[in-house]
Amino acid sequence: MSFYSQDEQRRYVVSFKKSKISKMEAADILKQEVRILTDFKIDDGVSKLSSSIKIDPDQALHFENIGTTIISLSDEDVKKVKENNNIEQIVEDYPVYALGEQHKFKNCENEELFRAGYNRGYQTAMQEVYRNNYPCYNQLNVPSHYNISKQVSDCPPGMHPECINDDPVVEPPVCPPGMHLECVPDVPLPPEDDLQPILWNIQLINANKVWSRVTGRNVKVGIIDTGIDNNHPDISVVDGISFVLADDDNIKTFTNSWEDDNGHGTHCAGIIGAQNNKIGVVGVAPECSLFSIKVLSSSGSGQLSWILGGMGWAAEQKMDVVSMSLGSMVFEADAECSVAYQRAAQELINQGCIVIAAAGNSGEEKFPWVGLPARCSEFMAVGAIDKNKNIASFSSNGPSSLPIDSGVEICAPGVTVKSTWLNGKYKEASGTSMACPHVAGAAALLKQLHPTWSPMQIRQKLRSTAQDLGAPGNDPKYGGGLLDCYRAIFD
Repeated sequence: MSFYSQDEQRRYVVSFKKSKISKMEAADILKQEVRILTDFKIDDGVSKLSSSIKIDPDQALHFENIGTTIISLSDEDVKKVKENNNIEQIVEDYPVYALGEQHKFKNCENEELFRAGYNRGYQTAMQEVYRNNYPCYNQLNVPSHYNISKQVSDCPPGMHPECINDDPVVEPPVCPPGMHLECVPDVPLPPEDDLQPILWNIQLINANKVWSRVTGRNVKVGIIDTGIDNNHPDISVVDGISFVLADDDNIKTFTNSWEDDNGHGTHCAGIIGAQNNKIGVVGVAPECSLFSIKVLSSSGSGQLSWILGGMGWAAEQKMDVVSMSLGSMVFEADAECSVAYQRAAQELINQGCIVIAAAGNSGEEKFPWVGLPARCSEFMAVGAIDKNKNIASFSSNGPSSLPIDSGVEICAPGVTVKSTWLNGKYKEASGTSMACPHVAGAAALLKQLHPTWSPMQIRQKLRSTAQDLGAPGNDPKYGGGLLDCYRAIFD
């Protein structure tokens, strides 16, 4: 469904050969091919879409830094524009959707058990094959610089095993180099009323084990989604902006409110940065700086042009991390990426921002492949697993022909994840939308620890320290494996 009516010319995203092109030059090229009125003008896309000023449906919007113009065209105009040697790509301004609808199995409990068993069987079978044929398999998941010959198996009451600095250096058992295991006194637990609930998804990725060192403080995280509920007691939002058409699309105005009117964006925000305040839930990076970039409406849908506007604003504001739990399904295994998406992400990368996207929820569909924009190499695609570390049946994956940086790169919890919701509430939801913000939060933790690291260094660290699942090494379903914040920070 498009937000533009059928009797109007359709809106198109036109990317020029030049990755950066001025409004004047873009207008001159388009005027060669398109029947344009004498009062035609191109306005800046980011500023225009984020204003509440009425927009003419035929008005062209330009994104100078990514060499792209949004314009209404007839079928005849489209043919002419495609033939122009100055044009790199033209695609319709297609719908984009939130990827976090509550996942429900179609039949009864037996089917859910069957699917869970199938997923466990896939993982176990692949591991068994490698164990039987490759004697070194059992050491594959242990870093080569770790020593597994020594163990601290039991500690007396009131003590627990912990890595202790060595001096001189002694090779440790599954501890970072220069540390060894010793029994040390337990830290007395605070009264039950003072405990922050730490849910299974946060524990599964070991996020709570790194907060003594990093919490994401002062790292700017942009959530490109349905907005964020700024009144939620578990969330603090620094600032926000909206690129969404007002509910009454007959007047063609854009709302300037970045408040969430759907719930999806608030849920993702809580996974990333819900505060460690002894109530509700806590996020992966509880002290990061959250920014609400609203590009999806109350129905959870938007247009490609709105997403580009949000990405452009994130680049202007110099975000450190961008989380995008949204996308569109592809219908061909080798579907190409939108040039505009790629350039918008590259602009963020050039500003030092890592871009993370949900892989998609089409795993059970006829077209199960990683969707857009996640399959574009500039985005880090995230798949979803459940609390038993099994791949979620809905998690988009493959095809296996995709390069590592275009397929699923890493996976994180995405099944029945509890997080913040509208009106101060909490809700469980499933989808790769829920997996994506876990990785975004982990990226914020790394950025705090290594503020000078490039987006690619952070991306590679997250991938290389993931817990291998499925077939050894990278595979289409799990990517590099389960996100592991502890290894990412301390390895």
